Amino acid sequence: MKRQLWLLGWLLLCMAPALAQSMDCPDIVQQALRAVETGCAAAARNQACFGNVRLEATAQPGVTEFRFEQTGDLVNVASVQSMRLYPLDESAGTWGIVLMRLQANLPDTMPGQNVTFLLFGDVEISSNVPADSTEQTPMQAFYLTTGLGDTQCAEAPQSGLMVQTPQGVGEIAFNVNGVDVSMGSTLLFQAQRGKQMRVRTLEGAAAVRANGVVRPVLAGTQVDIPLDDDLLPEDEPEMPEAYNLDTLTGLPLELFDYEFEIMPPLDDDQLEALWEAIDEGEPLCDDDPETFFPSCDELPLDLGGLPCTLDPAAEPNSPLCILPDDTSETPDASSDDTPPSDTPPTDAPPDDSGGAGGDDGGGEGG
Repeated sequence: MKRQLWLLGWLLLCMAPALAQSMDCPDIVQQALRAVETGCAAAARNQACFGNVRLEATAQPGVTEFRFEQTGDLVNVASVQSMRLYPLDESAGTWGIVLMRLQANLPDTMPGQNVTFLLFGDVEISSNVPADSTEQTPMQAFYLTTGLGDTQCAEAPQSGLMVQTPQGVGEIAFNVNGVDVSMGSTLLFQAQRGKQMRVRTLEGAAAVRANGVVRPVLAGTQVDIPLDDDLLPEDEPEMPEAYNLDTLTGLPLELFDYEFEIMPPLDDDQLEALWEAIDEGEPLCDDDPETFFPSCDELPLDLGGLPCTLDPAAEPNSPLCILPDDTSETPDASSDDTPPSDTPPTDAPPDDSGGAGGDDGGGEGG
C-alpha cells in the first residue's frame, strides 16, 4: 500500500509541469499580469523589469554584468541594446512582458516621475540612442516591431507597446522608428517592417511628425505612418481615423500608474470636425464641455494646454505646436536642458526577417 501511494505521489510530481503548461489562455494572461504587478514593483527610473517569460535581451557592447532571465530581474535601460519578446504560447504557458520606467525628456529634478513603457507579446525593441549620448536619455529613440492581430483569446491583447506619461508633468517626447512623438496621455504602438506603424491614443492627446508633416492623435483616434523595410517612414502620416474598439480588448490597463478608461472612437461627424480644424489650422482643444475636443487646461502646452496649432515646419527639437504670440514665452511644465528628441534617425536597424511583426503580423487591425 505504501509503495502504491509512493508511486502515485511520484506520478503527480512528474505531471505537475505538464499540468502547469496546460493552462488555457485566460489563465496564462492573469498569471503573467500578477507576476508583473508583484515582481516589477521595485523598478526605478531608467530600469527595465523582466515581467514574464518568454523573452531574450541583448546587452550593449562592453557591458559585462547583465542578468535578465526571470521575473523581477532589473537592468539599467542604458545597458540594453535590444529585447525580443515572444507571443502567448498556450502549450508552453508563456507570454513575454517587459516593463520599463523611462525618463524621456523629464527633468532630473523630477526623479519620482517616470514614463511607463509596457511591452507584451510578439515585440522587438532596439535602442537608437548611442551609449555615450549626452543629448538623449536611455531609450528616448528606438526601433519597434510588433505582431498584429495575434490575440488568442478575449483576455489577451494584441501584441504591442503601451506608453503612459505621468499626470501633470507636461509634454513627453521621444522618437520611434524615425517618427517624433509628443504626448500627454496613454498610447498604443504597433509596427510592422515594410508596412506601417499605427499609433492609437487611448486617453489624452498626442502628435506625431514624419517627413515634415505633423498629425494630431486625439483620444478615440489612430494615425498610420507608412514604414519601409528599414523601419523608417517612407511617407507622411495619414489623417487621423477612428479606431476599432474590438482591437483593444484585453489591454493590461491595471499595470499603469493611474486608472483610466479607453475613450470611445470618434464618430463620423467628429472626424469631419477634426479634419476641418487640421485643414484650417485651428486649435485642437476647446473648453466647451459639449465638444469632443479635449479641454485646453487639461493638456500640455504643446498639445493644447493653450490654443496652439500644429506646425508642420517645426524643427526636430522644437515643439510640434505653435502658441499664440502673446503666450509664446510661457514655459512648458516639463521644459529642461535635455532636448525632447534628437534628429530622427537615419541609420536603419539590422534587418531581422525572423523578428517580431513579420509577415504574420501584417494586415489591418481595425
